[in-house]
This record gives sequence, C-alpha cells and structure tokens, in this order.
Amino acid sequence: MRSGESAGERWGCQRSCYKLNAAIDDPTAVRTMARSGFGGLYLAVDVPGSLMTGQAFEVIAGPRETPVMELFKAARARVR
Repeated sequence: MRSGESAGERWGCQRSCYKLNAAIDDPTAVRTMARSGFGGLYLAVDVPGSLMTGQAFEVIAGPRETPVMELFKAARARVR
C-alpha cells in the first residue's frame, strides 16, 4: 500500500480481544466481528512518511501467498 510518500505491506490479520469489548462496552463485540468475516490488518512500514485522516491510498499488487479473506476465514473458524 502507498499513501503520499509512505508505503507498507500487509503482514497479518488483527485478532481482536477482550480490550475491544471493554473499549466499546459490548461483551459480544469481538465474537460479532469475527462472525462477520471482517477485521483489521497489521501493516509493516517499508517507507516512513506522514499520513493524515481520510488520506487516500493505493493498493500495489504483490505476492499472493495468502489472500486476506483466507486469513479472516481462518481467524473466524478459531472463534466458533
């Protein structure tokens, strides 16, 4: 991914925990998010730079060892 002069790459799926439940005061939030099949990603910064809220980014094709949706499906299967 690239935004302005910054660039990074996906290196894993975010696994939410009890802290999310506590932060939004909903004891079912993590399970609901996992069942939905959506979640966050961790990004490794390759080229440091400034980012601003709402700034557009470009997805740059790279290796496709594991598609993002496969990572989410695997995380979802662990929660059931």
